[in-house]
Amino acid sequence: MNSKAIHLMSEEKNDGLDAFIALSQRTRLSGDLDHAEKLLKGGLKMAEEEMTRAEFAVVRFLDELIVIYEAQGRTSEAERLRKRLDSFRKH
Repeated sequence: MNSKAIHLMSEEKNDGLDAFIALSQRTRLSGDLDHAEKLLKGGLKMAEEEMTRAEFAVVRFLDELIVIYEAQGRTSEAERLRKRLDSFRKH
């Protein structure tokens, strides 16, 4: 999958989350705070799930690149990615 396709998929997901926010704002402004809260909680859950999947994907991509760099003898690049991976896992 090329970067343009990934970017478009990301935009579609963000549009859906933005729609949750916009709808919850309209609902809040109309005075239905309970419904607005439910919308926001649902949107938050979706956003957190997407974030978890994205973080897992980053870890897997970094792991695979490290394996390739080590197989190619590119140890300094592998070490740089290993440090990045360690830093990423601490967050």
